[in-house]
Amino acid sequence: MDLIYGLPGDNIEGYKASLDYAMWLDKLGKLEKIITYPLIVLPGSHFHKHMDQFGIKLLDDDSFILKSNYTFSEREMDLARKYSFFISVMYLNRSLAKAVKQFAQDRGIRSIDAVIEFMESFPFDISEGAYPDMVPSFKEHYAHRNDVFRRVLQKYDDIVDAFRKLSGNKYDGMLEDYRDQYAAKYYKMRKFAGLDP
Repeated sequence: MDLIYGLPGDNIEGYKASLDYAMWLDKLGKLEKIITYPLIVLPGSHFHKHMDQFGIKLLDDDSFILKSNYTFSEREMDLARKYSFFISVMYLNRSLAKAVKQFAQDRGIRSIDAVIEFMESFPFDISEGAYPDMVPSFKEHYAHRNDVFRRVLQKYDDIVDAFRKLSGNKYDGMLEDYRDQYAAKYYKMRKFAGLDP
C-alpha cells in the first residue's frame, strides 16, 4: 500500500489513522509492505494551479515536495516523516511487527500508537534527530536515508531488546526466531546502506 502524507484536507491525525488502517490490512494477510511519500505538487496539477487556495508551501522549486499547507503544518509533516520511518523500521522484521501489533491489541490501543510508543522508548538515538524520507527525491536525501538505516540495521538486536523491555518480556515467544524473520526490505536496505556487497 502506498500512502501520501501532506494532502490538503488531511492532517497528522488523519495520516496516523491511514497508517493504522494499513497495519490492520496487514493483519488480514493482504498487505506485503507500506510505502510512504510526502506530497509532491507537480506543475500542472490541480494542487499546483491552486497553491494559494490550499496554502501550499514547497520545500523548494526543484523537488516540488510539500513543506506545509493549511491543514498539514510543517510540524505535522515532520511528524508524518517520523511515523513513516517508524513503520519502515518495524516492518523490517515480520516477528517484531506481529509482536508489536499483538502488544497493541492486548492493551486495547491502535497499532500505530503502539508503534510510536515503542519507537520513542528507545534508550538510544537511531536517526540523530533527522528522520529521512523513505522514498527520497535527491541524491543527498538517498545518502541520508542510507546512513540512518545503516545505524538502524546495526542496532536491530537492540531495537528488539527495547521492545522486550517495554512489553515486560510478554512477547518473547513471538520473538524467538526473529533473526530468521527479516523481510525482503531488510536485505534491500542492507545493500543500500553498504553493509552487504
